[in-house]
Amino acid sequence: MSLEERVAEIRSWTNPPRPVSLKKVAEYAALAASWEEYRLRVHRDSLPADAERFLALTTALRPLVAELGLPLICTADDPGEGVPGVTDRNGYLSMDPARILGAPWPYATALALYRVCPRDPGLAPERERRK
Repeated sequence: MSLEERVAEIRSWTNPPRPVSLKKVAEYAALAASWEEYRLRVHRDSLPADAERFLALTTALRPLVAELGLPLICTADDPGEGVPGVTDRNGYLSMDPARILGAPWPYATALALYRVCPRDPGLAPERERRK
């Protein structure tokens, strides 16, 4: 899947609870797709340049999530696997249908971005690791 396709996918299921412009939703979708890609890179490789870019994207994404009023966002007091102010406590973007997989966020994100199962067995859901 291309980054543009992921942007369109995110835009399709992002439904803010308050009235906002379609431009804001599109801005969120574009930023969120790039953020997901860098988050996965940092999780897998942890290169300093990727980590810096991820931090910058996170800093830009938080106020946009707040402006859109997206639900189920974790806080610093209860982050779980999430990124406070950006994802739910399981690490998924708000309203991301991939959360129904019941898989860890890196697995579901790699599947969404690349449409293939990740090769890293540590990313697979627990039930697949037991096979």
